[in-house]
Amino acid sequence: MSNRDLRQLVHGPVTVVFTPFDETGDHINEDALRENVRYMIDHGIKTGSGMLVAGGSTGNCYVLSLEERKRVFEIIIDEAKGQVPVICGANHTSTRSAIELSRYAEELGADGILLTPPYYWASIADETIFAHYKAVSDAIDIGIMIYNNPVIINNDLSLDLLLRLSELENIQALKECTGNHIKYSRVIDKLGDKLAIVNGAGEWFEPTSYQMGTTAFISGFANFAPALCVEIHKASMARDYELAKKAANRLRPLLEIRSRYVSQAGPTQGARAYEEMARILGFRIGGTRLPILPVPQWFHAEIKVALEEGGFRK
Repeated sequence: MSNRDLRQLVHGPVTVVFTPFDETGDHINEDALRENVRYMIDHGIKTGSGMLVAGGSTGNCYVLSLEERKRVFEIIIDEAKGQVPVICGANHTSTRSAIELSRYAEELGADGILLTPPYYWASIADETIFAHYKAVSDAIDIGIMIYNNPVIINNDLSLDLLLRLSELENIQALKECTGNHIKYSRVIDKLGDKLAIVNGAGEWFEPTSYQMGTTAFISGFANFAPALCVEIHKASMARDYELAKKAANRLRPLLEIRSRYVSQAGPTQGARAYEEMARILGFRIGGTRLPILPVPQWFHAEIKVALEEGGFRK
């Protein structure tokens, strides 16, 4: 087992870190990535009140080569300097490649990995999913956060399967993105003493998720509004749910516009929608890589107004 129990580190906004490119999208902008990581740490994303996800879906893992993904791991872990837990996205269609990424993350000193089931096929049997996680778990000695995202794998992992996976040695956390609130409640009830549960719906479902017993939520907003996201966490932990809701509601206009855009343009645009908000605020984000597209003018215009009206600034 890892010297650091991932279950004890999952607190606050689990920040899915953007991977900035140069303006053409040809190369990772390493300086911008370091700068953005330091910004988050300097504004409250630290051990006990946040963690960083390196090279996850919002980090555009699916358009990066394996070597680029490893380089993203290196930069974020190096820049974190032990001030904030880092987990690395090891999602892949191939179990062998997922193991390669996971072992590299462990070598670098990552606190854990975030792992989906294989996602090329539209539907995957439970036995295949279990074998995938078992193979990765057997290959490493750091914690694994299961990533249950029905949009990616066209399968909402059942409670029975999650219970079975929780018995694997290194499975320590779950990013639960189910849209079924009854199932979500059952997951917290049945698995909350085994795994650290992360609210995969993010700020949409806060502070409700904390009231149900969680201590963390996924966040793209924490890339550029880290202090506000930490405020949601700290108020929720203090059971000041009115204050937490007030903080979360500042993000609702942005969420509404982003949701409308992604429903039209598809899930490949989910990360870019967040990135455009950061770009408007002055963060160096850079260009896109296909199949990710630049955002349309209407989205840029509406988001810019919402950011200004919400008082967001770098």
